Amino acid sequence: MIKKFFYFFFFFSLILFKTSYANNGDFYIQPSLLFQNINANTGKYTGLNPKISLGFEKKFDNRLFLATELGISTSGITINDQQKYTCGYSRYYSSFNSNSTFDIAIFPGIVLDENTLLFLRLGAAGTYFPEFDGAAGGGEIGLGIQKKLSGAWELRLEYFHTDYNSIVDENNYIVGPEPKADNIAIGLMYTF
Repeated sequence: MIKKFFYFFFFFSLILFKTSYANNGDFYIQPSLLFQNINANTGKYTGLNPKISLGFEKKFDNRLFLATELGISTSGITINDQQKYTCGYSRYYSSFNSNSTFDIAIFPGIVLDENTLLFLRLGAAGTYFPEFDGAAGGGEIGLGIQKKLSGAWELRLEYFHTDYNSIVDENNYIVGPEPKADNIAIGLMYTF
């Protein structure tokens, strides 16, 4: 199922790129910092994780906004790592510090004024959890605001929730629970 989401968003991104490139859309790169809170029945992880995203954005009639983005985040600074005993999975303790996350998203939104955008985040993510030696895919939904600072620089603040499927190993065996992640991201975009 997660592969279908990735394929859909990838092809949607290509279509958006193809139809908007000649119509003054902007490519961007965005380093950001994620405050991440991952919960499951076997533990909880809270941390600050770096993320880098590449994307393309376009305004339509100065009222509507649409962007697509591909991002990767890595493990960062652990704030809290509560591990609980469990015997239902292959490990007796469960840290949810993710090693790497790849995501792809679209951002439909509205233009509030010439410098401010309000948007939804709809996406899919795949995350590797080293404690389980497995990965999980899931859907993302969120809300954010984007503010033009000056020239090619913009600031983005967003909240998004990721609802993962069960963590599976390379043989597609379930090796972990279904984590849920709440993320707050602040990023500095450079458009070109």
